[in-house]
Amino acid sequence: MLLSSKHRAEMFSFFGHITQSTSMPSKEKPIYQSNSSKDNQPSTASTDEDTSPKGLKQSYCEYCGKYFAQEYVLQMHRRTHTGERPYQCEFCLKQFARRDTLQVHRRTHTGEKPYQCDVCFQYFAQRDYLVVHKRSHTGEKPFQCDFCIQKFARRDTLQIHRRIHTGEKPFQCDVCLKQFAQRDKLHTHQRTHNRKKKFHCDICLKQFAHRDYLQIHRRSHTGEKPFQCDFCIQKFSRKDTLQIHRRIHTGEKPFHCDVCGKRFAQTDKLRRHKRTHPEFNATDPSKSYQNANNSNNNNYNSKLLPTSNMMSKLPCSKPSGNLSQMNNTCWMQNQEQRVNETSSSVLQFWQ
Repeated sequence: MLLSSKHRAEMFSFFGHITQSTSMPSKEKPIYQSNSSKDNQPSTASTDEDTSPKGLKQSYCEYCGKYFAQEYVLQMHRRTHTGERPYQCEFCLKQFARRDTLQVHRRTHTGEKPYQCDVCFQYFAQRDYLVVHKRSHTGEKPFQCDFCIQKFARRDTLQIHRRIHTGEKPFQCDVCLKQFAQRDKLHTHQRTHNRKKKFHCDICLKQFAHRDYLQIHRRSHTGEKPFQCDFCIQKFSRKDTLQIHRRIHTGEKPFHCDVCGKRFAQTDKLRRHKRTHPEFNATDPSKSYQNANNSNNNNYNSKLLPTSNMMSKLPCSKPSGNLSQMNNTCWMQNQEQRVNETSSSVLQFWQ
């Protein structure tokens, strides 16, 4: 087979490259030495510097030992330990640990809103607010509850919803120690101690501690029902009532009994169900004592009170006329027989 001059040149260059690559068995780079006597020794890497697992130089926090690739990120992290806030607002003198946080805060004073929605052209002061707002147009709900199938457009709304399943109530009243799952519910409750009800109905003059309660109350006068079920034509005046109604169509039962695992669509039905378990009554001494006391009282009253058969045997069980016109002898006989029957019932009960 004859090869052209071009092919022979390519083969020679290919085999020559192989011989050059295989002629140096060591993979280490050659060490270049200078003419000075100080550089005659081969150079070695310094082991005094802190390096990352990838071999890159890093700065570490002396408080928690965490590593950072950039020095300015380490400085911002240090402020979480020291509490330093070098950036101050010139309007309200509030201090911040980061410059970008100060810039966002300034917009509350200046009214600047640099981020605009390209659908409805609404302006926002923060980029995160714009991202959440766009989900109202797209219908995106990326945050799903791990207890039920409900989804949410905001992470904080999901955290509040999860407390329905976990029973967590992190907000506590400092007056009566009552706990709440939401901060605004705590603020509304605290007004009951201060007795400040600054919102009043202009129709019946009834006062309320929260604006939302006043709006719901006004619908009882106007008959407005702005919340409609998307499965049927039924409408409701409150959003929470609509949510409970929708579970009839979806079959959702987010509340489960921790004793038998039975699920319910409403919390009040779960509470009534739990009372059927003796384990639930045993965990609550007040309820078990109350139930036992009520049952004892019922048994005692059923044995102590005279029955209709007992009253029919009395000679004057149904007197007619006023008490002053009754025969004294008949009245005394009635009383004696009642005492005897009652005493015998008491003896039978305690035996």
